[in-house]
Amino acid sequence: MPVVVLIDEYDKPLIDHLGKGKQVLEIAKQNRDILKYVLGVLKDGDVSSVLRFVFITGVSKFSRVSIFSELNNLKDITMHEDYADMLGYTEEEMQAYFQPYISIFSQKRGISESEISEKLRLHFNGYRFSEKDIKVYNPFSILKSIDEKAFKNYWFETGTPTFLINLLKEANWYLPKIENMKSSESVFSTYELDNLKPEAILFQTGYITIKDVDERLYTFAYPNQEVKTSLLEHLFYSYAEGIKDGSQFLLLARYLQLEKYDTFFETVMSIFASIPYVLETKRDEAYFHTLFYLMICASGVNARSEVLTCTGRIDLLIEFSDKLFIIEFKCNQSAETAINQIRDKGYDRAFTAKGKPIILMGINFDTEKRNVAEWKIDHIFIAAAFLK
Repeated sequence: MPVVVLIDEYDKPLIDHLGKGKQVLEIAKQNRDILKYVLGVLKDGDVSSVLRFVFITGVSKFSRVSIFSELNNLKDITMHEDYADMLGYTEEEMQAYFQPYISIFSQKRGISESEISEKLRLHFNGYRFSEKDIKVYNPFSILKSIDEKAFKNYWFETGTPTFLINLLKEANWYLPKIENMKSSESVFSTYELDNLKPEAILFQTGYITIKDVDERLYTFAYPNQEVKTSLLEHLFYSYAEGIKDGSQFLLLARYLQLEKYDTFFETVMSIFASIPYVLETKRDEAYFHTLFYLMICASGVNARSEVLTCTGRIDLLIEFSDKLFIIEFKCNQSAETAINQIRDKGYDRAFTAKGKPIILMGINFDTEKRNVAEWKIDHIFIAAAFLK
C-alpha cells in the first residue's frame, strides 16, 4: 500500500538552537547532519518506491546543499504562484464564507460590519508569497478573532521568536529599516547556519512579507498590524532590558490621538530615563530613533518609519483616522531645526490629498542627558477643497 509522509516543522531541531551563542550553534549543526541523513532515507530506492506523496513544512528554508542534498527531487512551492493562496484566506473567501460571522461580530461590538471587516483586514491580512499580487489573511488569527469577537495578537501568542530577537540584537540591526526593506529574491530564499541573514529569517518566519516586486527587486514590509505590534513590543522589552516600568508605552497611542502632548512626552521621557545606562552603547540619532520607534509602534498606532517621498525621507509617519503626524528626529540640535526640515522639504505635500489635519512634530535628543531634550508641535492647514 502506498505511503504518505507528512513532516511538519522539519527545522525545529535547528532553529531551537539559534541566537544562543556559538557553543549552542554547534548543536544545531549536529542536528542538521542528522536531519540530512533522515531526509535522505526518503530517496532510498527501497523507501521511495512505496511513497505516494511527501509533504514537508517548516519555518525556515535551508539550502539544498546543507539539508536536502540527499533529497534533491523535492518541488519547492514556497514562492510558487500556483500555491500563493493555499495557506490563508483570500479577500474573496472572507466575503463569501465569513459574512454571517462578521454580522454577529458587528452586533456584539456595536460597530458596523464594514468597520469590522476593515479592522480584520488591518490586523490579519497582508501575507503575500509570490510575485502574483495575491494577499491572504492569517487563518489562525481570523478564526480566533471571529470566535472571540475581539482583536488580539493571536498568532504571536503561539510562540515568542526568541531566536529571531537574539539574532537581530547580535547583528546590531537598525530596526526601523525593516519597513520597506529591498533585496533580490536570492537573499530571502535560503540561509545557512554559518551565515544567518536577518532579512531571510524575518521573511521565512512570517514577520515580513512581499509588498511589491519590480522585476528582480523585491520590497518587503510587515504583513499586518498584529505582527508589527507584537514583534516590536517584544523587541522593545528586549532592547530596553532592565527597564523599570516599560508598560507605560501602552498609553502613548491614546495620548497622541487625544493630542495630550505634555503627557505624551512626559511618558516618553520617563521610559528613556528608566533604561539602565549600562545597556546603552552608541547614543546617536539612530539609537534614540530605534527606541522611540519601538515604543510608539508597540503602543498599537499605525506608524511607518523611513517613509520615502520625492523630496526626502520622513523619520516617522503616524496616521490616525482623523489626523496624521510627520515626525523628524534630531540629536544635539533643536526641535526647531527638525520642524524646519519638514517644512523646507515639503514632506507634507505627499499627504494633503488625504484631507486630514497634518501635525508636524520635531524632537531633539540630548546624548549627555540620554533623553528627549526638546520637542515642538506645528500644524499644516489643509485647504477646504480637500476636506471630506
